[in-house]
Amino acid sequence: MIQAIMSQESLRMFYFAYVHSIMSYEIIFGVNQPHSEKIFKIQKRVIRIITNSRDPCREMFKKIGNIALIFTIYFFSINICDKI
Repeated sequence: MIQAIMSQESLRMFYFAYVHSIMSYEIIFGVNQPHSEKIFKIQKRVIRIITNSRDPCREMFKKIGNIALIFTIYFFSINICDKI
C-alpha cells in the first residue's frame, strides 16, 4: 500500500495539492447534489488511505486535522462569494 512508501504528512500534502484542489474546482464551477455525494465518498476513501484506518468518517477527520468536508468547503465558498 501507499502508506508503506509515504509518511502520513506526505499523504496529507498530496491530499491538499491534488484532491482538495479538484474539490474546490468542482465547487467553483457548480457542484450539484449527485456529484457532491460521489466526491464525498472519494474524499472519505482518501482520508481512510491517509489514516490507514476504518474508523467512522467523523473520527478520521478529527484525527487528521484541518481537513474540511466537501459540504463545509461548499458552504464557505458560498459565504465568501456573497460578500464579494
